[in-house]
Amino acid sequence: MPPTKDPRWRAFARESALGLRERLDRLATLTEDEREQIALRLEQSISGALEVPDDLQSEIEESAARLIAQSDTVDPVAIAWDRTRERARRTAAIGAVTTVPAVLPGMGTALAALGLVADWRFVAEQQRDLVLEIAALFGEWPENPTRETRNLFIAATATAFGGSGAGKAVTNVLARQVARKGFARLLPGAGAAVAGALNYISTIALGRAAIEHFGTKAGFEVRGLVPENVHTAMPWLRNAVVDAIESDREGDLFSEAANRAMAALSPTERDELLDLGAALTLARGRDPSDNVLLQRLGSQLGFGPDEIDKTILRAVRSTLPIRERLTELIGRVADQGTNAAQSVWRRVAQIARRPKSKARRKKRTETPQRAKRPRRS
Repeated sequence: MPPTKDPRWRAFARESALGLRERLDRLATLTEDEREQIALRLEQSISGALEVPDDLQSEIEESAARLIAQSDTVDPVAIAWDRTRERARRTAAIGAVTTVPAVLPGMGTALAALGLVADWRFVAEQQRDLVLEIAALFGEWPENPTRETRNLFIAATATAFGGSGAGKAVTNVLARQVARKGFARLLPGAGAAVAGALNYISTIALGRAAIEHFGTKAGFEVRGLVPENVHTAMPWLRNAVVDAIESDREGDLFSEAANRAMAALSPTERDELLDLGAALTLARGRDPSDNVLLQRLGSQLGFGPDEIDKTILRAVRSTLPIRERLTELIGRVADQGTNAAQSVWRRVAQIARRPKSKARRKKRTETPQRAKRPRRS
């Protein structure tokens, strides 16, 4: 079955657009034409999301080979998990920037909605490439990469946001989540940390699912570094981190209940929680290096000052360049005034898409060399 005919994915795109359209009806600031256009563009964006071009395999395998060469370990599970975290930070950055009212207050509802479309394009490519890199790290390139990536996305993201489920229930859970996310972006004062967190969490869930899927298929032991089961307190703790950073108030983050829950987390989950906090602090446009809330979070999670600084540096390297580049671009184009929403949408979509490398632009005349299969540990 061709990827474009995948019934679950088509239903996901259609239901997400319909759900967003229903919520847009509550906003009197949008015209009927704008509502229809926004819903249609979101459906088109999701329909094309995670689609794998025929010429992408060689580029992904080259990327996987570089990750192996640059790593201090030969364990593909560890390399894949590090890559998952890096791409999660990137998606958090784009989620924050494309929440346009948070970056440029007063720019308007239609412009914010078009930022949602740009977010889907960028995040989809980051997540698609992550799944394929993980497959290449384990030497398990899928026979149908688009379908396998989409199936992993549906299963992992539904679990991350709506609990476990199967069949139509999964698609419906995801569609409602997309509709809520889209609508939240259109409201005045939409939260950059909230948008960034949604992207971060879904990318982490997808990376974990891909590591388990391809790692197990290749015969590797994936337990240990990547928790087999997520601690039941993690969703609540993630929300507490997002709320505290978004509002710049402690809330429940340092309550006795939160402290007990953090003490029960695995080392990987504690590291993930601090990593999320650092990425979202940057998403809110704050300097994480001397942020009191972030330092206290690290301390409560059991990290020393050097470990906290290392996590902050990692977040800065992954997210700040993307945030600065897109913020400047949106501001420059929006200042032009005429047809700002359309111009911003086109330019953000361009920068969000992967630029074609010289290798992909040039027609290859020989079979590309496959990435070296990692040695089993």
